[in-house]
Order: sequence, then structure tokens, then C-alpha cells
Amino acid sequence: MNDSQIENTNEELNRLYSLRKEAIDSLIPDMEKIEGVDEERKVEIYMTAARITNNSSLINLAYGAAKNISDTVARAEALIDIIQEANYAINKLENNRPL
Repeated sequence: MNDSQIENTNEELNRLYSLRKEAIDSLIPDMEKIEGVDEERKVEIYMTAARITNNSSLINLAYGAAKNISDTVARAEALIDIIQEANYAINKLENNRPL
């Protein structure tokens, strides 16, 4: 798909938002049931979904998967990503607090 094939309308944008939400809502509950998905990939998927949806519970799922990564370096990298994403979410929430 290229830029000329994407119709730039609110209706199309709403369809894409809806599609994205439905895909994430379908994927996340099945993550633990899917055989062969390693913990590093689960972290990536959960973090991507967390960023898209601004859903902090997905950061918790990513953390759970990260703790199960056996390779020390890969686990550390995943934990750093989680820390950064949690920090971003904390800052966003703190900036939206009423004074």
C-alpha cells in the first residue's frame, strides 16, 4: 500500500483505529496460549500494544514476560525498555494531574 492508495478521510481513519483496536484486543488474550513465541517477542508485542493503546496493564504483562527471559543481556534490554515506557507513562500521568 502506498500513500496514494490511502483515502484520507475521518471515516477511513476511524476504520483503521477500530481495526487496530480489534486486532490488539484479539491478540493480547491469546499471547499465553500461543506455542513457540519466545519471551523476548512477547515483550515486544506487549510493549507495542502498550504504546499504541496507552494501557499500562500491558506494561505489566511485558514485565512478566521479561522476567522469564533467560539470556541476561536480552532480559536487561527488555527491562530497560519497560522502565523507559513506565517512566513515560508516569510523566504523562503526572503532567495531566490537576494541581
